[in-house]
Amino acid sequence: MLRVITGLLWFRACWAFGLFLFFMAYRAGMPGFGLVGESLAAFVHARPNTFFALWGLYVAGYLLAAILFRQRPWMALGVYLLAALIDFALWLSMSLSVEYQYLIEGWARALDGAFNAIDLILVGALLAFALRGVKPGPD
Repeated sequence: MLRVITGLLWFRACWAFGLFLFFMAYRAGMPGFGLVGESLAAFVHARPNTFFALWGLYVAGYLLAAILFRQRPWMALGVYLLAALIDFALWLSMSLSVEYQYLIEGWARALDGAFNAIDLILVGALLAFALRGVKPGPD
């Protein structure tokens, strides 16, 4: 179970990091982003800089939690919980906007829901490991 949780932590962190880098590169004007449609481009450019700063903060939190998990499960829990709360707040603020409702496709909505579920599962798993009082340590 330890390897599953560790893998899920790293998967979540790397997915968030990759998506963040993709949109930061697009926002910076790097060429080769044919996947970004016109309406998505307008939506991304309409987001304030604080949105992207908070996005980067929760991505860093996910990465830090994955790094800390093996040696400091309580700290990993706190960091992941804060990052997940920021992530959820940003997701909620975006999903309530009218333009987002028309912009995002059904599969992307399902993916958003799946990642919210993964976040809840990971918070529960991190809490369980922290409450056990046993450091997972190296294999």
